[in-house]
Amino acid sequence: MISERVQKQDTVAPRTAVTAMMALVFALGMQTMIVELALPRLLAPAFGNTLFCWTAAISEVLAALALGYHFGGILSSKKVASRDRLLWRLAAISSGWVILSAIGGDKIVHRLSGFGMITGPLVGTLLLAVPPAAFGAAVLPICVGVMSQSRESGRTAGRLYAFSTVGSVMGVLITGYLLLPVLGIAGALLTGAACVFVTFIPARHFVFGIIGFSVVIASATFVEGPRADNILMDKSNGYHRIRVVTSEKFPDLRLLYLDSSLEGAVKLSSTNPGLGYQRDGVRIVAQLPNIERCLFLGGGSFSMPRFLKAKYPDLTIDVAEIDPDVLDAAKTFLELSPGLNIFVGDARRVLASRPEKYDLIMNDAFHGLRKIPFHLVTRQFHQIVADKLTPKGIYAINVIGRAQQSRLLSSMIQTLEQDFKWVNIAEAVKEGPQNLWILASNHPIPVGGAASTDPGKGTILTDNHAPVEFLVVADLMEEKTIRRNKLRE
Repeated sequence: MISERVQKQDTVAPRTAVTAMMALVFALGMQTMIVELALPRLLAPAFGNTLFCWTAAISEVLAALALGYHFGGILSSKKVASRDRLLWRLAAISSGWVILSAIGGDKIVHRLSGFGMITGPLVGTLLLAVPPAAFGAAVLPICVGVMSQSRESGRTAGRLYAFSTVGSVMGVLITGYLLLPVLGIAGALLTGAACVFVTFIPARHFVFGIIGFSVVIASATFVEGPRADNILMDKSNGYHRIRVVTSEKFPDLRLLYLDSSLEGAVKLSSTNPGLGYQRDGVRIVAQLPNIERCLFLGGGSFSMPRFLKAKYPDLTIDVAEIDPDVLDAAKTFLELSPGLNIFVGDARRVLASRPEKYDLIMNDAFHGLRKIPFHLVTRQFHQIVADKLTPKGIYAINVIGRAQQSRLLSSMIQTLEQDFKWVNIAEAVKEGPQNLWILASNHPIPVGGAASTDPGKGTILTDNHAPVEFLVVADLMEEKTIRRNKLRE
């Protein structure tokens, strides 16, 4: 009898400890998903918000979970007392790593920017997400070992994995719908860590719990500390990291950055576009006769719509901008002009829902070279555009590439040629990669010259197959080769 009682005490945790461990695996599951969803936003300034970032985050976190479950199973063979201390220490290490990522993750990502679009996200995920996911996953099988009796081990494991999965689901929901839009990347990560440390209190691990939670609060104060005087806005949400910066050389010039890309520049008390490609865009409009209604896909700094509305007051201008925070930034800091019809929503959805026909549709929804919404370059999208143009209407797309050599540019032109009789490209202003305007219409175009591409470099882009990230990587690699050859010469 005595030996049986001792054995039972050595294999079964008290009810309060069971409740605490159930809460812990729930919180760790939530924290893991918060990290996984926030990570691509953390990587975006250096590597773009691309498929590669999401691939790295999902694959490496899953691998970390498998590794953690495996070694947690090995560690679960220890005695109850040793296992109890171990699982809470592993949880503390996991959440401590998340706190460090919240504080210094952006600096680490910046240092990794030289790795490139494919390798960089893999290395960044390995440093920032794999350790907390692995340490957190190791906790679950140890909890199974602490809580279970031999005849109830299956039931115990099922309950714990169910709690962990429900926590993961909650982590996904609150991160996407609440934490990232409201608190940003660092705030989301710190919230995940705080939830884990709260569970230390009912388990009577007061020291770890109080210290951990205090570090979270102190870190939040540090992260939200004073910023440089020339930074007017710095906010991360579900779409971008948005920064509005005053130029240090020209105090009346304000710059809009989305992730790592400079997306617009506004000179106070002036409607002149601040960037070269935007000035090229308005010059194209000036050469088009009888323009009465136009639509901009992508607002950004709203420089082109502002200029055109000031120059042509009778012109009806609609703008589709997906990010309401970008619109707020334009209203607050970039002197957004009245008289523009602005629709907040995805450009493709807005265009498809509008009953009007347009004389000009300008696609400026791309952010730099790395972030190109694939659904805005496919043949199916072009068919929607063609249907929304007047008989002489023109579709203009801004894209970065090297004229006649870019794989991305060739693919876009070849795709446009499937649904438009004329496809022109505005004159390139320099050699090498640059902002180019592609013009497409079913009526002769009075601007630019006929586009020519290498058929071997392009592919027809469709909703089913639009590998824009791979085309961008191919262009970047080819550009490196061209530069290397020039240096050798």
